[in-house]
Amino acid sequence: MEKRFKKHEFVVYGKNGVCEIEDIKIMNFAGQRDEYYILRPKSSRASTVYVPVNKDTLVDKMRFLITKKQADDFLVSVSGETLGWIDDKGVRIEEFNYTVSSGDIKAILLIKNCMRKKRAEKAIYHKRKD
Repeated sequence: MEKRFKKHEFVVYGKNGVCEIEDIKIMNFAGQRDEYYILRPKSSRASTVYVPVNKDTLVDKMRFLITKKQADDFLVSVSGETLGWIDDKGVRIEEFNYTVSSGDIKAILLIKNCMRKKRAEKAIYHKRKD
């Protein structure tokens, strides 16, 4: 089976963020023998994430890091765009978490813009109260 990723490459994996593929090896979990990508999140070097090489739904969540130019292009593409604020905190958290897990960079940047706009509105409101 052709592997999409190689040992020591860096990927983004869902909410785990940037991870290094520390190894790719056959392991036994719950009596099942499979080949796994072994990911080490950069934000938590004590954590380990095991992704079965043959489970496309999980491997599809692994994405290569984008280049600076790609990042700049995404930032330009969402400049001035924002999402509507979701007042219900539970629903907002659920929606934002779903979007972050999807890995959709443009949608994640729209969340960032939305949160930045809300923070600015709160700052203006508090200034007026003073």
